[in-house]
Amino acid sequence: PFGLCTIISGNTGTEKSSFARGMINYALSNDLRALHAPSTIVNCRNYNDALSFEKYFFGFVSTDERKRGLLSRSNNGFIVLENIEYLYPSTLNLLMSMISSGYYNFVNSLEKVKLKAMIILTTDLSLNDEKIKNITSYIPVKITLQDIDSRGSYEKVELIMDLFSKEAKAIRRNLKVAKDVIYWLSTNHYKMNITELQNDIRNTLSNAHLDALNAKSTTISVSLYH
Repeated sequence: PFGLCTIISGNTGTEKSSFARGMINYALSNDLRALHAPSTIVNCRNYNDALSFEKYFFGFVSTDERKRGLLSRSNNGFIVLENIEYLYPSTLNLLMSMISSGYYNFVNSLEKVKLKAMIILTTDLSLNDEKIKNITSYIPVKITLQDIDSRGSYEKVELIMDLFSKEAKAIRRNLKVAKDVIYWLSTNHYKMNITELQNDIRNTLSNAHLDALNAKSTTISVSLYH
């Protein structure tokens, strides 16, 4: 009833977090969750020690305090854990236990609390990597995003058009993009995947925008020259 735990793997720049947000938006827009359902993205790189992450994520009990963690605050919602390979092995073991049993404990407590949130994990590692292989085996849904150079020309063109569309909305200007620009971008190779493609589009659009300002045009025409 709360969603199957999912892990998304792929190289840097394959937009794993965007894919996770897409899953969440799908659930919200199709009434699988209330529109006000809590949704949190956590970058595991930002935690230097296991205990600070575990207190934040699971909550903790001390002699004078009981503090709810992110899990308790996310009931009927979603939690995205980015870059789980940066978590300590002990923390990964706690996550593995939670995923397999459906229950978790506050730090320093033996009380079992039912998991009521959908957990989405992301990693740059292969799902067979030794560092995450154990936890991966307990996760029912596994998604691997290919590099954009492996996805075929049709999807690449769709990505390019979508990125131009997002830039047009961001700068609130109409764009007229020449076909040879689309072709040139679609035949390039991108080691950093969508991140690199987006940077190429922004640089191209920046040159075109400057020309449009000089010409005092309301529409930005993007040509191969740019």
